Amino acid sequence: MTSETLATDALLVQTEKSETEKPQEHSILSTDQIKKLYDSNVTPGTRGVPLKRICKILQLLGQAPTEKDIKNICDAYSPEGLSQKATPSVKFEEFCEILTKHVLSRDELYSKLFAAFRIFDPLDVGVIDATKLRETLLTVGECFTEKEAREFIKQANPTDEGKLPYEPFVRQLVDAYPPPKPKQSGAKSKGKSVKKTPN
Repeated sequence: MTSETLATDALLVQTEKSETEKPQEHSILSTDQIKKLYDSNVTPGTRGVPLKRICKILQLLGQAPTEKDIKNICDAYSPEGLSQKATPSVKFEEFCEILTKHVLSRDELYSKLFAAFRIFDPLDVGVIDATKLRETLLTVGECFTEKEAREFIKQANPTDEGKLPYEPFVRQLVDAYPPPKPKQSGAKSKGKSVKKTPN
């Protein structure tokens, strides 16, 4: 797990304390896109998508799910009384619910992270104290080690006075999770491929 993911989790724990979760009214994915994603991840034995694949699917969609997000998804969609050997999976309708709720646009992800950093900026001046951020990273959510916290804050480029202008750093964090690139479509060549050699 990267330091960006750990930091995202620690900061989002702060915002979750102050906001109630509203269901997302829209999805940035079309039903056809969700169906294709579902079909490509269904396992024959269960005829559903195993919950253990949800984290990877969300990451492939350019998301940054926290361990808490994944635990909440697994808790919500694992049937009661399932044997420990069985792998819980979700059908298409549940898969749609999960993606609709957890796939955020880049603007939504930016807004969520910005709100998390802004908690440390009560005067709304655009900078936060690196020491307070460090304390949070070491004590809240999926806690950082000293080394991880030091590296994370170094990436945020604080001033000599220990102040951190967080808006550019939030953009940097969002850019760490680029949107998925569409696959190249086109006819596959039936013949042997020929390597091009430089002249």
